[in-house]
Amino acid sequence: MINLSDSTYAGTIPAAVAGDTICWWIEATDGSGCNNTVRYPAIGEICFYPVDGISFPFL
Repeated sequence: MINLSDSTYAGTIPAAVAGDTICWWIEATDGSGCNNTVRYPAIGEICFYPVDGISFPFL
């Protein structure tokens, strides 16, 4: 991921084709020295399944 500004970050999910399964999660650790970490979603992943007819980038 890249820092766009302040606390706004962006990342890219690679291209996919129909039949693929794309699962992702985000984990962040602060710079306080305590290494506080948070994960979204807290458990598991968010998944989606591309189908024919959807073009990327999907905005």
